Amino acid sequence: MDSKEKDSVNAKDIINQFTVIIRTAYIHDPGNIAVTTAMDRFIALMSPFIEAEGELMLDLRGEFFYINDKRVRYPLEFLPNFDFLSREFRRRGLGSVAFKDTLQHEDIRTFLKAFITSMFSETTFETLEESMSGIDSVKVGKLKKIRTAGEGEPDVRRVVKKTYFNAVSHTRAVMSKLKAGEEVSMRKTKRVVESMVDLILEEEQLLIGMTSIKDYDEYTYNHCVNVSILSVALGQRIGLSRKALTELGIVALFHDIGKIEIPKEILNKSTSFTEQEWDIVKKHPFWGVRALLRMKKI
Repeated sequence: MDSKEKDSVNAKDIINQFTVIIRTAYIHDPGNIAVTTAMDRFIALMSPFIEAEGELMLDLRGEFFYINDKRVRYPLEFLPNFDFLSREFRRRGLGSVAFKDTLQHEDIRTFLKAFITSMFSETTFETLEESMSGIDSVKVGKLKKIRTAGEGEPDVRRVVKKTYFNAVSHTRAVMSKLKAGEEVSMRKTKRVVESMVDLILEEEQLLIGMTSIKDYDEYTYNHCVNVSILSVALGQRIGLSRKALTELGIVALFHDIGKIEIPKEILNKSTSFTEQEWDIVKKHPFWGVRALLRMKKI
């Protein structure tokens, strides 16, 4: 394992262990041996980062944690702890925690007490910040909110909606062209999926939220886009590169493209298929391969 891979593994473990400490402190007093043992491991995991850079900054940005400005990718088995920690940060308006090289067990205990009790305050972050004001080895930062259109940036929700419906529109256009026997280029498809990948990396929950949209008339197109979004979301959770996420998104987007050959009266049928109709539906994977082979630069 090279140093980059080792840092990645340690970063995941640090966040996971930090969550373990907080969960344990909810159950036991911060002075309890169970909390102390968890702190020992946490400090040991942080040491290489602190020794190399003087501090360890744990930062929540959007849906992701960063350690010293590097986004932490985490495996599915760590997901419950990562989700728990991000929720706890948001509940307090907490955006970052920096641990300095002078960190001691007592400093972490002070943080844990302040972290837990701050939830009983109407001004959670301010209460936490004030409680930590005398501790130089642990510094907290406020959660940064996404700026809205009135503050000089496009409203992120508007961008998410536009990206989603643009993908639906593009999928409809591609299927229509293929059905008509026209040539279709992959270049625009790649751009559409790259836009979704970028949003998944920055605003995962907002884009995933769009997959709840139901439109009977547009069901096939919405479904294709939804599968693409969810596939990319899963892909980024297991650490796929941006290039791999784009390829995965394209594959998922076209997974049902063979349905263009199924008559609408069968595809949109509200009752059960007859045996003959089901035989037709089952051919759509073959038709999908045939359609994709007609596309340029596939």
